[in-house]
Amino acid sequence: MTNSGSNVVRAFYYADHVPESLSVTTVSVTVDGTTTTDYTHEVGYTGEVYSGTVSHRWVVETPPDFTENQPVVSSCIIVYTITSWTEGSYTLPGYTWAAYDVVAASSLFGYETDPPVLNFVVPAPATGTVYVDVTPDTASWTVTDGDSGDHPGTGDATLTDIPAGAVTIEYATLSGYDTPPGDSGVLVEDGTISFLATYTRLTGTVAVDVTPDTASWTVTDSDGGDHSGTGDATLTDMPVGTIQIAYDSLANYRPPSGTSQSLAE
Repeated sequence: MTNSGSNVVRAFYYADHVPESLSVTTVSVTVDGTTTTDYTHEVGYTGEVYSGTVSHRWVVETPPDFTENQPVVSSCIIVYTITSWTEGSYTLPGYTWAAYDVVAASSLFGYETDPPVLNFVVPAPATGTVYVDVTPDTASWTVTDGDSGDHPGTGDATLTDIPAGAVTIEYATLSGYDTPPGDSGVLVEDGTISFLATYTRLTGTVAVDVTPDTASWTVTDSDGGDHSGTGDATLTDMPVGTIQIAYDSLANYRPPSGTSQSLAE
């Protein structure tokens, strides 16, 4: 409110009539350029209330003794927010204000002539993209987004429209491998983050003791890899799991049957 008259006004108040489903929060009250906290915000005042609304009245000076001692010389600015938790359009039917001109000994009054319409929309959530690059491709994982939503997957993946915020990844156990530790990052709107991880293959040692030393054989590891040799041998860094051995033919000898064993770390 701007005081365009020549006299100071006293007992100023401003009232707005807000639909019942909306909430109101005072941001600031400024009188003649000075912010003040010495005011009263009355909620539910019963006078001049439009149907379906709640009156919110800010009293800058209380009549008749003007307790707050805040006359309006040039202007009074009241800033407040109106919040809705659902989408929709709401009409504010009108505000009113009143004051008193002490010099002229007259009451002053004003009201809204063009009621505003407030449109509330729920903003689209801020999202980004998460890349997962994991070895081997059979490894599974779970990405947890900024809204605590889980996104499980296996192998390499590109996750789009992931809510922004703190994003974490946890890797599932995989038989025969050492599981990498989880990781985290901060995803910003329209941004990207990448999680790279490699599972470490668990290994052990295979000892071959064959007679005669001229006998040849082939060891097949749990990953399907073949390791051929002749005579006694020690094979290191062999993937854990089921290990098979097959013996080759040897002149003047009957080869033993192949066998399999489970290799642990």
